[in-house]
Amino acid sequence: MRHIATYRGAEAQRYALEPPPYGAGWPEVAYEADVIFVYEKEPREPGPFFYQLLAYDVDGNEVGRKKLEGMA
Repeated sequence: MRHIATYRGAEAQRYALEPPPYGAGWPEVAYEADVIFVYEKEPREPGPFFYQLLAYDVDGNEVGRKKLEGMA
């Protein structure tokens, strides 16, 4: 996995609410998440392409994780 983006604060909220392909389409965490990290599958890793999203609240607790497949 390769880290490709980090969204914090209001930017994380906007990213969570925006539908794919420009955002996560993830309203369940939009108002809890203080930071969202975006990772992508490395081309050399086996299997189909995907993004992995990890969301954390202001205290550093994980509030969600989501896998977006087939977006390459």
